[in-house]
Amino acid sequence: MSVPLIDHLAHKLEHRSARSILEERSVVSESGSDIRIDKPYTGLAVAECSSLENKGWFIAKQILSIGGIVDAPPSRAAMPREQVHLINMASYDFLGLGSHYDVVRAAKEVMDRFGVGAGTSQSSDPVLNLEDDVNRFTGSKAALATGSRQDAWFSLLGAIVDDRDTIYIRAGGDPVLRAAAQASGAQVIDHGPRSMTSAGSAPRDPRFTVVIADSVDLESGTVNSLQPVMEFAESHKALVVIDETGGLGVRGPWGRGVIEEQGLWERVPVIVSGFGCGLGASAGAIIAGNREVVEAVRQARTGHTYTDQLSPGSAAAVSRAIVLAMQDPALRDRLALNIGRFSERVAAGGVALADSDYPIQSSVIPRSDRAAGFAEIARAKGISMPSPATTRSGDLRLRFMISAAHTPEQIDMAASAVVEVFDELNGTP
Repeated sequence: MSVPLIDHLAHKLEHRSARSILEERSVVSESGSDIRIDKPYTGLAVAECSSLENKGWFIAKQILSIGGIVDAPPSRAAMPREQVHLINMASYDFLGLGSHYDVVRAAKEVMDRFGVGAGTSQSSDPVLNLEDDVNRFTGSKAALATGSRQDAWFSLLGAIVDDRDTIYIRAGGDPVLRAAAQASGAQVIDHGPRSMTSAGSAPRDPRFTVVIADSVDLESGTVNSLQPVMEFAESHKALVVIDETGGLGVRGPWGRGVIEEQGLWERVPVIVSGFGCGLGASAGAIIAGNREVVEAVRQARTGHTYTDQLSPGSAAAVSRAIVLAMQDPALRDRLALNIGRFSERVAAGGVALADSDYPIQSSVIPRSDRAAGFAEIARAKGISMPSPATTRSGDLRLRFMISAAHTPEQIDMAASAVVEVFDELNGTP
């Protein structure tokens, strides 16, 4: 049975070990050669890089510009190296706010005043304003801005759990969440992707229990059902923390994420969210919700104040993006129309995509040498997309990122190009 949250946090501050968790759980040996990789397929993907480069399929650099267009150099074999225009299907900036005039102007104005450095920015006006804006946007009691989503998760779990506690995490979920959970020292137990049935080792009798889950699987574009997570957490009197990186700004009537969309907005005590998918930022994240939890993290992460902070310019950009996401639901409407238009055009061409209304439209195809070069073949037809990702079963997952910044004409051109590539690969998945 878990102890009450406030009692647990008070005791945690007294019990904190002086030894660094990072030192205790380093994944690199003193020789620097013993690196532990959690994903068994990562090595396979790395090994393929040299093969792809030899075949001319490996793109070392792409130059991204605004909106739905990419300016990128052509393949190395092409001469001369003039710029070519590609439709950008590789960006996680789903609302197109990263290049919005008001967002860019807000960042520039603050950089003129504060510069580009991040040191001691935690107490700067733009960062404090951002935390206030997040509170208004999400309805949270307190918020803490961090330099990255990884920093947010490591800081949060490092502050509220230790080796006497238990964390439940979705099996096969985001590797950032799993790494932070393992580094905390707590017992980590998997639960199924669709339910909260635990798997693996039996839970011990923890002092405190935390259930963490991501609202969207950003590898496949799957929106996860959070109701089973909430029911499990509430039955175990556990603190539930939801990662809304894929949902904040993008999902829900007012852009408050999957928890709003699924009617759980007032039941989730703490969220963590990066700013990239819905708010267009290249850096930064937020921990928001329960005041006691947020303040415990703020006190515990003093060592990060000078080393891993969000710059004032980035904070100002995100603040402006939040205002636009709140005031302009037409952005989400336009995104939904683009997603539907793309999936319909591709399906009409005989290509099967995963059944999803999320901006990451995906398809899993069998592995082959030609299929591994899908992104480069697509690039030759005018679209930029992420390189295929290797699934745990060894197949390849293709991902096409849809944005509100795409025009209907760009969506149609991209869909036609995708169908053409599948035709060249002799069949649909």
